[in-house]
Amino acid sequence: MSAPQVEGGYEGAPSGVVRDTTPVGDLISERPELHFATVDAVRHDTQRRILYTIAAVDEPATYAEIGRYCDRTDRTIRKHAQRLEETKLVERVDSKQASFHAASDDADVLIRHALTLYFNADPNDV
Repeated sequence: MSAPQVEGGYEGAPSGVVRDTTPVGDLISERPELHFATVDAVRHDTQRRILYTIAAVDEPATYAEIGRYCDRTDRTIRKHAQRLEETKLVERVDSKQASFHAASDDADVLIRHALTLYFNADPNDV
């Protein structure tokens, strides 16, 4: 099923421009390792849910917040959050609360782009 077409493109399709002037394509060309890590992560259900939660709350997300959305055990969330840290997609902000956010502006843009493009996430939510 394809997205409904609206004036200027397809409904739910991500914008091709980020940070006012930088096309997503240029960012993908400049940071291919980050792009491929992002696409790989959003293909994995638990990692996608973690990234979606981090993007949706738009502030550091704790294990508890991620757990409410993911419906996974703390151990599973920890394992996948560690993998996302290793690939430079997220970083731990507070070790006491174990809260996470996107590791960089580039990672944030590519995460939101991949969630919207590949999994039809509502762009208003991410």
